[in-house]
Amino acid sequence: MFIIDQHAAHERIMYEKYRREFEDESINTQQLISPEIIDLTNSEYILLNENLDYFRKMGFEVENFGSNSIAIRGVPFIFGNPSIKNLFTDLLDTLDKDIKSSYDTRLDKLMKLACTSAVKSGDRLSNIEINALLKDLAQCENPYSCPHGRPTLIE
Repeated sequence: MFIIDQHAAHERIMYEKYRREFEDESINTQQLISPEIIDLTNSEYILLNENLDYFRKMGFEVENFGSNSIAIRGVPFIFGNPSIKNLFTDLLDTLDKDIKSSYDTRLDKLMKLACTSAVKSGDRLSNIEINALLKDLAQCENPYSCPHGRPTLIE
């Protein structure tokens, strides 16, 4: 008998799907009905403006909105309805980390996005959702662990 960690499994699926879209530069962006306005510190604002093209490549539509404020008008479609402010500021914080290379930075951000948007442990899934999760997991390059290394299946 197998037990599935639905969070770890969904995280793996989201990570691989988003990574493929990122590498192919084919991330679909969903327009927000009303923009999310975020006030940043001066250093965050500078950091964002230095990396604005990178955020656009990741599927965010961001505009300057006054002094140290931004308006987020679009987010990656794959993540559904995330807490935009938390997701965006978490990603901005990862830019400040001392990561060895741009490849490590990119993987770190993709793992963060996948983790943030994945089904949470304890969430109830219908039988149809569970079957879809197992089917999608079987299509993954590495279906046995989440991007952080936690097992998705336990025997």
